[in-house]
Amino acid sequence: MSGSFVYIVIFLGLWSLDLLVNFVNSGRIAIVPSIHLDGRIPFIPWFIYFYCLYFPLIVFPFFVLFEVPRLMERYLLASAMVMLSSYIIFLAVPTKLIRIPIQPRAFSERLTLLLHRLVAPYNLLPSMHVSMLIVALSVLFVHRNAYGWVLSLPMGLSMMSVVFTKQHYILDLVAAIPLGLLAFFLSAPVQAWIH
Repeated sequence: MSGSFVYIVIFLGLWSLDLLVNFVNSGRIAIVPSIHLDGRIPFIPWFIYFYCLYFPLIVFPFFVLFEVPRLMERYLLASAMVMLSSYIIFLAVPTKLIRIPIQPRAFSERLTLLLHRLVAPYNLLPSMHVSMLIVALSVLFVHRNAYGWVLSLPMGLSMMSVVFTKQHYILDLVAAIPLGLLAFFLSAPVQAWIH
């Protein structure tokens, strides 16, 4: 478990760089990667619960892989590849989100509004929320099919939540899927090269 803890600390350290990139991009001219179809996607407030599942779902693999250090290392490598490549893209091509107005009545709407206030509307394309979940789901399938199948639905709903909670545009989600898959598949040869 101590190995898991060290990897989680490294993982969270890399992930926290998002705040720095957000700060750098906050004053820059940015593209709004919206397409016509984005306007047809409804705002569904209760999807915010699936959005919030992201945080435990991407940490979960560290706890199930504590007896499989090679696979845990691969998860960290693939996640690092997603994060670092995303940060480079965010800095090279800044993007921003135009927030929708929300009249908070239900708890889900208040929670969505809170997240909108806490998370700066930058660093959109690709959606790290989606690409990181792709990596987590891939490693769980490799470790044990049962984990992958059981978590496919909540992870899939968490990925979809980025557009239904109006945290991302469709292109952000679409760009994130191949990034997550590519990072996972490249992590194996990178790991072999390291060792």
